[in-house]
Amino acid sequence: MPPSLNRLLVLVTPKAPFAEWAARADPKDKTPPTLADVRRESTAYLIEECVMEPEYLRALKRHFHDIFENELAGWYTLEETWPKNRSFAIFQEWFDFSFVSMIHDLANEPLMVEEFG
Repeated sequence: MPPSLNRLLVLVTPKAPFAEWAARADPKDKTPPTLADVRRESTAYLIEECVMEPEYLRALKRHFHDIFENELAGWYTLEETWPKNRSFAIFQEWFDFSFVSMIHDLANEPLMVEEFG
């Protein structure tokens, strides 16, 4: 049996408001991204493990700000273009998200942590 990770995975996918922001964020971009472009891939985030499903949303609320900023920076790094209001309500308008509680590591290589920034 493969080892499991003691984390909750949050899968985040941009929605239309994010695509609209991304399309206007870089004025030099000759081919701004479309909704299909920004939804092509989701991003997975590992947060602390939760035992019961009602805890999932509370855990996400502790981390949504970092997730929001990471998603914005993934498209355009100039923070002055980012929306000023990055509340949890806006996060829910800008992103679809789902949770995965069972995460199994099937790779043969050791898990590596890579720091950015």
